[in-house]
Amino acid sequence: MRITVTTIALVSLLAAPSSAQDAGPDPYRLSVGGSVLGFAPQSDFAKNVDFAGGAGGHFLVRLDPEGIAAIRADLSFLVYGHENYRVPLGGGPLGLIQIDVNTTNSIFAGGLGLQLMAPGPRVRPYANASAGFSYFVTSSSAEGTESNEAFASSSNYEDGGFAWTAGGGLYIPLYSRRTTVSLDLGARWIDNGERDYLREDGITFVNNEVQLNPVSSKAQGLQYMLGVTVTFGPRSSDSSQ
Repeated sequence: MRITVTTIALVSLLAAPSSAQDAGPDPYRLSVGGSVLGFAPQSDFAKNVDFAGGAGGHFLVRLDPEGIAAIRADLSFLVYGHENYRVPLGGGPLGLIQIDVNTTNSIFAGGLGLQLMAPGPRVRPYANASAGFSYFVTSSSAEGTESNEAFASSSNYEDGGFAWTAGGGLYIPLYSRRTTVSLDLGARWIDNGERDYLREDGITFVNNEVQLNPVSSKAQGLQYMLGVTVTFGPRSSDSSQ
């Protein structure tokens, strides 16, 4: 899949100069976007994780003046669990100081792929696919009860590897001049492969000793996106994206 995406990108870039000459200066239009993300685990993953929420961003390089084909890069951050403990800093006089220990279960992900969009000046459906990585990590930090600033942190458990996505959505123009602002509604299937990870209640304490209780499953699900995309550059005669 990596080879296929790379080959398509190279062929498109090699074909681009002729389009650039026909379209005039700077026919390649760049887009950046940000989204609020919701992730609904499926299959075995849903037995261990109820829901994940977070944020993501993407960057598009259009390969033709109409913006039908584009190279797309994505980064995202999701949180699927959080726990808080208020404990004394230590024994003796340190017992007078209370601290908050926060534990967060997170997923970092990134991908590079191809996006195809329908031409037109108004609502534009799109479909995309990417190959990349995902990184599951459970980390803890200690902070003061009043300062809310972490003074110590540590990763408790982590696992990562290859991941792929496929999905689609709609760009709905909100404002269009030289810069176009569009509402971005989308959904995609995410397959992280087999992962070892900690659930929200995956850390327990036995005789004041920390016990990690990881689980293993295929980490798949549907990710929903609601965001805004900003496109820069000259508009084509019949396209606002």
